[in-house]
Amino acid sequence: MSSSTLPLAALSPTKRTRSSTSSPAAATSSLSSALVVPPAFVTPAKKKTRTTKAKSPTSTSPPRALTTPDDFAGPILASSTSTPATLLPATLSWDLEVAKAHLVAHDPRFEAMFEKWEPTVYMEDLEVDAFRSLVHSLLGQQISWLAARSITHRFIRLFYPTLLPPLHDPLLASTYAHLFPTPAQILALPAATRLETLRGAGLSGRKAEYVVNLAEKFESGELSTKMLLDFEDDEELKETLLALKGVGPWTVNMFSMFSLRRPNILPVGDLGVQKGLLKHTLSAHSVPSSSSSTTALLPSGLTLAQLQTRLKTKAKGNVYLTPKECEELTEGWKPYRTLGSWYLWKIAGTEGEE
Repeated sequence: MSSSTLPLAALSPTKRTRSSTSSPAAATSSLSSALVVPPAFVTPAKKKTRTTKAKSPTSTSPPRALTTPDDFAGPILASSTSTPATLLPATLSWDLEVAKAHLVAHDPRFEAMFEKWEPTVYMEDLEVDAFRSLVHSLLGQQISWLAARSITHRFIRLFYPTLLPPLHDPLLASTYAHLFPTPAQILALPAATRLETLRGAGLSGRKAEYVVNLAEKFESGELSTKMLLDFEDDEELKETLLALKGVGPWTVNMFSMFSLRRPNILPVGDLGVQKGLLKHTLSAHSVPSSSSSTTALLPSGLTLAQLQTRLKTKAKGNVYLTPKECEELTEGWKPYRTLGSWYLWKIAGTEGEE
């Protein structure tokens, strides 16, 4: 996505409360300033008693809008009126409390962030439909999250014209969030007019081709949710996904963070992550501190003044921080950079920007 991002890498999961003490086991090369995030359609499942030590304050506020990275990434339920999608559990393979303690030990400022924002996306067990998640990501590339939400709605409505309203309605979204076309439904469109039909929903010609290609991969069995969940090596997973038409590093990172929930993902190409990390680094130098663990080191070869100018004038390549600088500044977060990255979007105050 060139716009912001958290990616319309949509995963729409079935959520179940999990214990935080489980055993340990997460779009194109050019960058754009637009914000894009994939909508996550989450269907609550029967609640279980939480055993996490973390306190969960009771909220009386209305449901939040889908405007954060995890909103646009997550497993999705299949339509009850078609062949069900393959949903598999994406159990968190790492211990959330251990990850929190690790980040706080490296940077005590994380403790205040944990109190302010609960990482709910990593506090529930999810069920993943990889096809739906990846399609959401493809549809959201290079456009704002508002445009992505509109196009995704029109795309789904091609297959369920009587069940979805003409326009996306946030107040009613939860009632039709379970609807999404399967690979078979997409391939059932007449081949001669298939791409034209998809373009009628607002997809570009390229995106229409990407979606059809992805549907063919899943329908043939070349790809499956189980196959992607079973990858143990992040690099091997990355290579497999990058081989797909239209899938770039950003989409891979969003899918890995929010669908597969890998523990050590750092989306260095996301402008929201870059901006959050820049602000986080600068804030460590804004007030003198006696704690050396709190004062972040500066990237090699850069002065504090140079970093401060980045907030107004991005570096070469239209970035707040280069991939190398991001890697260097978060070295101490390993092996839990996924959790740290989620908080960088919060610090930046954006939905993510690819």
